[in-house]
Amino acid sequence: MLEKTKIANSVKIISGSLKGRVVKFDSTDSLRPTLGRIRETLFNWLFDHTHSANCLDLFAGSGSLGFEAISRGARHCTFVEQSKKNVDNIQQNINTFGVKNCDVIHQDAHQFLSSSTNKFDLIFFDPPFASSCYLWLDDVAKNILAPQGIIYLESSQQVESNVLKAIKHKKTKSLYYGIYEQVR
Repeated sequence: MLEKTKIANSVKIISGSLKGRVVKFDSTDSLRPTLGRIRETLFNWLFDHTHSANCLDLFAGSGSLGFEAISRGARHCTFVEQSKKNVDNIQQNINTFGVKNCDVIHQDAHQFLSSSTNKFDLIFFDPPFASSCYLWLDDVAKNILAPQGIIYLESSQQVESNVLKAIKHKKTKSLYYGIYEQVR
């Protein structure tokens, strides 16, 4: 019986033009790429929202969410990451995949939000669970989310928002995740 080999510190892109390609990254304590089954559920939810979207992978980490969006037809993805090591890995994956519609910004997420004038159709908001970043989620929605945009949120506990409402969400034993839109 053949044993399936798994490349350490990597995730496979599930679907689209980059299907089966491997996103490689260095392992760190704070880096926890979104699990494959959750990414699959997420992108099933986002089926009508990904094509031609201008995406932001705000706490990019491995970049797996942004690469999955690019693979499924997103027009562009901006990866924002504060770790230089993670930025270098994302850039290496961009080069390896030969994708041109991506930018990588080495910057703290809050600083990026304070200076960005861009609006994004799809934002992946998946900060380190212990961070206080969830406190400024409403600012993200008000300042950089396009009017019909969607935010994906992943956290260890339910997050309250005054300006976002859940479209779809799920809870596992240790994770809350869902897609949200602005309250109209």
